[in-house]
Amino acid sequence: MLGHARPFFADQLGFLEGARRWGDLVPLRFGPIRALLVNHPDDIERVFGMRNVAKPLSARTPLQRAVFGRGLLASSGARWSRLRRLTQPAVASTASLGARATTRDGIERWLDRLPCDRPIDLHASLRELFIYLVGRLLLGEDAERGGRLLGDLVRSIGEGGGRQGTLRWLGQQLLPTRLAGPLRLALDECDRGVGAIIRERRAGGRQGPPRDALDTLVAARDHDGSSLDDGELRDAVITMVLAGFDTPAINLSWAIDALARTPDVEVALAAEADRTPSDLEGSACLANAVIKEALRLYPPNRIVGRVPLDPIELGGHRFVAGTHLLLSPWVVHRDPRFHGSPSAFRPERWLTPGASSLPRYAFFPFGGGARSCLGARAAMTQMLSVLLAFTRRFRFEPASPRPPLPEPATLVRPRGGMPGVLRAR
Repeated sequence: MLGHARPFFADQLGFLEGARRWGDLVPLRFGPIRALLVNHPDDIERVFGMRNVAKPLSARTPLQRAVFGRGLLASSGARWSRLRRLTQPAVASTASLGARATTRDGIERWLDRLPCDRPIDLHASLRELFIYLVGRLLLGEDAERGGRLLGDLVRSIGEGGGRQGTLRWLGQQLLPTRLAGPLRLALDECDRGVGAIIRERRAGGRQGPPRDALDTLVAARDHDGSSLDDGELRDAVITMVLAGFDTPAINLSWAIDALARTPDVEVALAAEADRTPSDLEGSACLANAVIKEALRLYPPNRIVGRVPLDPIELGGHRFVAGTHLLLSPWVVHRDPRFHGSPSAFRPERWLTPGASSLPRYAFFPFGGGARSCLGARAAMTQMLSVLLAFTRRFRFEPASPRPPLPEPATLVRPRGGMPGVLRAR
């Protein structure tokens, strides 16, 4: 009766890798839900090109709706299109020249506080850095007040993205107990605090250019002159923070750990970092390749889902409307047809002529199509700045000779964090 649900939830990443051998279109069933795992970049491009689609429901949907409200990640159709138009300028502002200066200042303060020659969880430290950076870029002068509330919310969600956390959340909704307290309290506090900041911004009636992304959100107007109401602004703030800090923190954790295990690449990157001025970081070719290779090996989203509302043809087969289409970066990024030695950390693959001839969706860590990640450019810019600044000052010694195991929670993160020791260069 459960179909593939038991083996999938027992070992999601292993199940997905094993499913590749069944072909480019793999029919799956999870209870009454029929799904199709799409493994070829050409078919994935066709799926991402669909117009009339919806997001599939999952066990995490109630938790996502409670946290993100009516924000971009929880919306679809005309509402999603309107929200994307109104929030896009605010997201773009986080990659501006002024935002880069703010980011550099925050990175330097973070580096100054890092403990040298003592044990550290690099992943936890990077999470704190990116929570701070996103808070500053989004809330500006209100970052300290809002950042505390948003940080409390992040910590309260904690492991809630994983299967056990999601089931615990669902149980708390059905059987309200003291266990439900931390997340509900954090959500209530965050709603009140962020709501107060939004009302102050509206009441201020400030003239002149926006100071931060929230100013841009407040001033945004759609084609018909409409703007985001207070609830939509709250949802946009929560969405931008929670979607904007975890992915770069996780990816840089994997990247720095992999560098420590490939000394020749680490030495080459240190040399590049030393000769790359901070205002020309976009020219750091190897650093870009290191980030992309970490995204290839450990894509943050192991599955992207789409539900076509019209019939669709893939690989010469026709599928009915409502079929759950599952696109897995984890599978495609490790397919030897497109990536030689797929399990090896080889950043140089992105510096060869062959990288430009890959099929479009042989590499899609930020999704694709109309719903591709709005913050991808800003995230890449921030990760590049952090990686180069970190490499100029430190090298990382992992605590274990083996890399941490990838854990498929809300995102694919290192199980148990990224323990090790920092050494000064």
